[in-house]
Amino acid sequence: MSEEADMADVIFLAIGAGAFAVFALLATALKRV
Repeated sequence: MSEEADMADVIFLAIGAGAFAVFALLATALKRV
């Protein structure tokens, strides 16, 4: 179960990082307009 938990944490962190990156890109794009 520990391995599955680690994978879940990695996936969760990856999704969070991806969402943050997209939000940052959108913010910069809106600032440029």
